[in-house]
Amino acid sequence: MRAFLFQQKRTRNGKIVTSKTWSCEIQLDDDPKPKRQSLRTTDKRVAQKRMDEIVSREQQERAGLLIPESLTNAATKPLPEHAKDFIEDLVATDRVGEYTRHIKSRLNRLFNEIGWSLPKDMNSDAFIEWRKRYKAEPRTKNHYLDTLNAFSNWMQGNKRVEANPFEHVKRVSIPKGSTGNHRSLSADEISRLLSSAPDRAALYLVAVVTGLRDIELRRLRWEHVHFEQLPYLKLPPDLTKNRRGDIAWLTPEAAQLLREINPEDEAKGRVFKSMPSHHSFNKHLERASIPKHDHLGRSASFHTLRRSLVTLMHKEGVDRRTAMAVARHAHSQLTDVIYADTEALPKREAVMRLPEFLNGVSSRTEMRTDDLDAIRHSRSAGVATNEVLYNAQHAENEATRHIKTGPVVSRQNPSNNGAGGNRTPVPG
Repeated sequence: MRAFLFQQKRTRNGKIVTSKTWSCEIQLDDDPKPKRQSLRTTDKRVAQKRMDEIVSREQQERAGLLIPESLTNAATKPLPEHAKDFIEDLVATDRVGEYTRHIKSRLNRLFNEIGWSLPKDMNSDAFIEWRKRYKAEPRTKNHYLDTLNAFSNWMQGNKRVEANPFEHVKRVSIPKGSTGNHRSLSADEISRLLSSAPDRAALYLVAVVTGLRDIELRRLRWEHVHFEQLPYLKLPPDLTKNRRGDIAWLTPEAAQLLREINPEDEAKGRVFKSMPSHHSFNKHLERASIPKHDHLGRSASFHTLRRSLVTLMHKEGVDRRTAMAVARHAHSQLTDVIYADTEALPKREAVMRLPEFLNGVSSRTEMRTDDLDAIRHSRSAGVATNEVLYNAQHAENEATRHIKTGPVVSRQNPSNNGAGGNRTPVPG
């Protein structure tokens, strides 16, 4: 342990000035670095006594003989005041906007409905009982648990509570295909959506091709839009969710729709003056004959457009790292698992690429052209049966294989009685 008194010295107008009040520097055995503290007295004997009291209290707290002073002060402070400090700290660390509003509303609701007023009142049993009574989707209930964990971890880190009482509370399981999950839209559905909402076509198309989120599109300004030979959006750090600058490339048709909004390239301020409400988006879906929920009960919302981008890239064979970069994801699991709509991926087409195994391994037989045309017509009408889909996909796969690889021939070695034959694809 190391502890000593000193009077602070500083330079003022080129001269060294010594403070009249005393300070102390203390470093206990397990401290990584010393701590300095003003003792607010000009009497050295009083300063020595105060320093000894500080050292004694620190040693007793670490030995478990005394409750830390920070815990004692925090125990009598109302929870809403702690929550206010927490939100102010979030704002100071650049967590503003929708996130802080959700944190504030959720904490206030929990404090009022459960009846928590002081830190000692918070406990996991009361929250679990409240969660049973609360009528909401599993995902919403998990949001409340996440908020409590974030708040309690902040309290623990600032030595306002000894431990997080919600650390071991289990999350509510979200069933696969629940209505809380987002579906994706096919290319045809996206085209119909743009046609059904011409006043929102630019917004919807930019959301699809760039993957920008609702809050990011709200912040998008004309100075971020660059109409050049290869049009793009230059996203500054204060616009994106991850606070990192990036480039979002635009397709020619997306750039054209933005040009129609700002033909003279003189507009200033926000690109999109307003965002569609849930009700407006549902109206556009209905007008385009796009079902709000799919056969698994998953819903379509504005965020569906971002998921559609990732799914379409997977279907088009874009490599995973590029798809991850376009979506601006930090982890590949977000791109491959969370955002990729597996129900829209060509799973059946992949299975149909397998050879036939009965009576020896052989490729599947192509079907007649007139049968294939009739089946495609049935598929477009939405009444194709499983057998029809099977035969149609088989014919399409065979046609694709011939185009890509050409005919398959057998090459054998005549000097070895025809042995050594192999099946080598010969380019057409």
